[in-house]
Amino acid sequence: IKEFEKDFGAIKASTKKEFFNKVLEVVGNYTRCVPSACNVKVHDISLYQHLSTTSAIATAIYNDICAYSDDLINISAAKENKHEFSILTLRLDNAVEYLMTNVKTGLDSIELIDAKNSSLTKEFDKIVDRMLDKMNLTSASKIIDFGYERNFIVPNGTIEELKTVLAELNEELIQKYHMELSLSYALSELTFTSDSVMKSFYSNKALDY
Repeated sequence: IKEFEKDFGAIKASTKKEFFNKVLEVVGNYTRCVPSACNVKVHDISLYQHLSTTSAIATAIYNDICAYSDDLINISAAKENKHEFSILTLRLDNAVEYLMTNVKTGLDSIELIDAKNSSLTKEFDKIVDRMLDKMNLTSASKIIDFGYERNFIVPNGTIEELKTVLAELNEELIQKYHMELSLSYALSELTFTSDSVMKSFYSNKALDY
């Protein structure tokens, strides 16, 4: 706890976004290896994942309220639990093919691929940051990463706006990389059971773009 307080107290930032991301990093450093439930035999969810998922849902609820109401807090909607969410899966298509383009055999190729991979990952992360900024979401809205795939929790009330934002970013990416790279995404329903245990699933009706 003392080490956490020391690192937390040392956070310096010039913007709210920078402060938020540094808080997220410090919290992650101390909670990624802590189980979120100590009363079960298999601790498959870390405290960090629990906290970040809760934050993502809270952000989605906040944005959902703002999208549908002139008031900051819509009491009736909160009481009736009418908020609906989706899992947004964002992919960078043809990334592997792009990395292997014009690569010859040998040790030099490994360094080249590694350099291109690092550069492309940073490019993809910049796209993700721009999307989050445009949608008034935070980095905590991201829940799982798989290579060149990012997964987020988003409010259904902003889906149309989301499609417009992603279309703009995709067009810029296609032009920059001469159609070698592009974005695709899927929206899948996120459900909550009546006993308040969250369960998500990719439905058969998931929309791919």
